[in-house]
Amino acid sequence: MTEFVENQGEAEKQDCELKTFYRLIKRLRDEFPMLPICICGDSLYACDNFFTECQAAGCRYLLRFKEGSIPSIYGEYQELRKREGNRQEERHLIREGENAGGKGREKIVWYDYVTEIAYGGHHVNFIENGESEPEKHPFYFLTDLPVTKKSLKELAAAGRRRWAIENKGFNTQKKHGYNLEHRYSHDYQAWKNHYYLIQIGHMISQIVEAWEKLWKKVKQSREQKHRRLLEAWKQERLKECMTEEKIQIRFEW
Repeated sequence: MTEFVENQGEAEKQDCELKTFYRLIKRLRDEFPMLPICICGDSLYACDNFFTECQAAGCRYLLRFKEGSIPSIYGEYQELRKREGNRQEERHLIREGENAGGKGREKIVWYDYVTEIAYGGHHVNFIENGESEPEKHPFYFLTDLPVTKKSLKELAAAGRRRWAIENKGFNTQKKHGYNLEHRYSHDYQAWKNHYYLIQIGHMISQIVEAWEKLWKKVKQSREQKHRRLLEAWKQERLKECMTEEKIQIRFEW
């Protein structure tokens, strides 16, 4: 399900990603009223309105967080983490190569969390995940999912996987055969229709690639596999079934 940022012409009130999300979450709930949904997003979504909309829709969230997003939450976390003592550490040995001898270097990966931090009328759980090798800024996350010493590591890993949306999602659509960056039309509706088709094609590709054992046996590049798949599907007939309520499109296999 896709919701577009609608900025056309000289609109007095500009649309934005957050406003788009509020429209999308209502559509999702209308279409899938019983589906468990967890929203993964970047620090842009860390705000009171987002928490309210998720609560109203019965959705959970797991957000990337930056210190400046909500300073009061970050400051309270820094104070409470010293008292609660939830920090966990893991030590890993890093070798320069697979067959390298010697002791290698030690990498420390740590996790920390504080639950039930009050913000407005909401309570959020704060997660921190960092590592010493290479030394870099730790990752912070906000969530309303239950955080315990057992679930901490899994939640941090899930939060970091959000980057796959950018890297394996949009980047693949731009750089690996979908040509998302190319402008095929001057018509705004045509742009949107084209992107719907890219999304459908990419989803089909991901389903095929999920069959990893079969996919790897084909000794071709990803681009070659995609072209072969497209050629195979060109031989299939597409039938439209028109009804009064909606159009259903199905493949005759």
